[in-house]
Amino acid sequence: MPGKGKSYQAEALTMIAVQVMANDVAVGFGGAGGYLEMNVYKPVIIFNVTHSITIMTDGCTNFRKFLVEGTKPNLKKINEYVERSLMLVTALSPSLATTRLRRLRTTQ
Repeated sequence: MPGKGKSYQAEALTMIAVQVMANDVAVGFGGAGGYLEMNVYKPVIIFNVTHSITIMTDGCTNFRKFLVEGTKPNLKKINEYVERSLMLVTALSPSLATTRLRRLRTTQ
């Protein structure tokens, strides 16, 4: 997709989070399904925990390396957002009524 930029790194990290949550569910079932000291699910538990650690480590490393490093803030755009922010009006005049704030927001 043109103009998409580096957002695929964030999507990859989201997929990793989903996989880690699924691994956690499997570990939970494995832990609950063991009888006394003989838990036959230990291989599943060990595999899912180590798999989660590995993919989180790799995912965070790649996210840092390919998205965070070298990213520079667009200060002009940030200042524009701050100037147009309704939070600024609220911080300056907390006693303004809600209807007046709505009117201010719609005029921007």
